[in-house]
Amino acid sequence: MTNAMTNLNNTNTLTMSSLEMAELTGKRHDSVKRTIETLVARGVIESPQSVGIKTATKTGVEYRVGKRDSYVIVAQLSPEFTGRVIDRWQEVEEQLVTQSVPTNFVEALRLAADKAERAEALRLENETMKPDAEVGKAVGNRKHLTIMSFIKKLPGVNTMQVRKTLAELGYIYRRAGC
Repeated sequence: MTNAMTNLNNTNTLTMSSLEMAELTGKRHDSVKRTIETLVARGVIESPQSVGIKTATKTGVEYRVGKRDSYVIVAQLSPEFTGRVIDRWQEVEEQLVTQSVPTNFVEALRLAADKAERAEALRLENETMKPDAEVGKAVGNRKHLTIMSFIKKLPGVNTMQVRKTLAELGYIYRRAGC
């Protein structure tokens, strides 16, 4: 999905592109543009901002419309997909709230504390994964590795039970005299 919705128009308000509406509703972009033009002509929505687009295969124009008008357009295009657009707007608005800059010292401290907690949680997760990573690194460095020598590298694995299960499944065979 394009990230066109998060673009701000020249009046500093959020807009959604006609291209994104087409993706959300599964309609062709030219059909979405025609619907927009019809709704503008009927006075149902405001005239949208036009933006030139250029892709690898074609060039053209897309429209950027505000929140209210995007609801009206999508409801006209495909009532069953109106919920998708509403959900997408709520997602973008939530992202804007979470990305907002602290306005006072207390908010800045909370933001710093949250980031420190997330960093510590990631560090602890990395520490718990370190033994597995070491095994993977050791195994990856060996050129000729048998199944059993790989299993011996795994901490807490009963190699005899694994050997027995692999033999029962027919993945390994006993050699004569062993």
